[in-house]
Amino acid sequence: MTKNIQDLLSCYDIPGLPPDNLQLESLFNRLRCHQRRISGRKSTKELRNFGQYQALFMAESEVALLEQPRHVPIAEYRKHRQRLAQAEIPRQFFHRLHRDPGSTIQKLVDRYPQRQTELSALPSSSENTSLHTI
Repeated sequence: MTKNIQDLLSCYDIPGLPPDNLQLESLFNRLRCHQRRISGRKSTKELRNFGQYQALFMAESEVALLEQPRHVPIAEYRKHRQRLAQAEIPRQFFHRLHRDPGSTIQKLVDRYPQRQTELSALPSSSENTSLHTI
C-alpha cells in the first residue's frame, strides 16, 4: 500500500520550479520586520487587512503610474474613505471588546440613555402601517 515518491511530489517534475519557497518567505519576513521597525508596532497583522477595496493600476512608467491616483476627484475619494470607515466600525468594536471588555461595555452603558432619546425621537413605524386581516 506504499505509494511511489513521484506520485506524492509531482511538482518536482516541473523544470525551473525551485524545490522550496524559502527565498520568497525570507523576502516577506524582511518586509514584515522592516514594517514593524518603521511603524513601531509589535504586530503586522493589520497589513493583512486591506479592507473592501483594491486598486489595480497599469502604466508604461513609474511617472505615469504616480499620475493616475492624482486624477481621482477629492470629493469622490472622501466619499469612499467615509464608506470604508463606516465598514470598519464593527471590526473595531469587536477588537475593542476583545482587548478591553470592561471599558467597552461601560461605554455602551454610558451611551444607552442618549441612544434611547435618539430612538424615541424617530417617527414610529407603527403609525404609518395598518394591520390587515383576511
